Amino acid sequence: MFENIPTSPVDPIFQVMARFKADTRQDKVDLGIGILRNSDGDTPVMTAVKQAEQWLQRYEASKAYLGPAGSQEFTDAIRQLLYPTCALSPQLAAIQTPGGTAALRVAGDLLNFLKPGSRMWLSDPPWVTHRAIFPAAGLKLAEYRYLAEH
Repeated sequence: MFENIPTSPVDPIFQVMARFKADTRQDKVDLGIGILRNSDGDTPVMTAVKQAEQWLQRYEASKAYLGPAGSQEFTDAIRQLLYPTCALSPQLAAIQTPGGTAALRVAGDLLNFLKPGSRMWLSDPPWVTHRAIFPAAGLKLAEYRYLAEH
């Protein structure tokens, strides 16, 4: 059954990461992936994340399924944090997804529902998963250059 699933191509962004790592210049800046790195190149766990994990270990009472929109308490808090003056506005909605790729698929589905056949612009190179997500949601793809070669 699974033998007919095609393998994904090598992700060009990982190639950019490898080139960055191999570059010995001291004044380089890593723009390849949107994550925080310290001056040693490590990705530390933020204090707020550690505190949230401790809070969950202490107070979380259930691992029950949250439903398609995620935790209402969480999305209400995010809306309040980002939009304190209009967090309860009926024009402002929020959902929780299990990760960035899932969020993009949900956004693609919503965009295609609201405006079928819309065009999604992807960086070149994009994340390999992004090239498949948006057409699966019914969107057309266009590209813009992500990184100029020197």
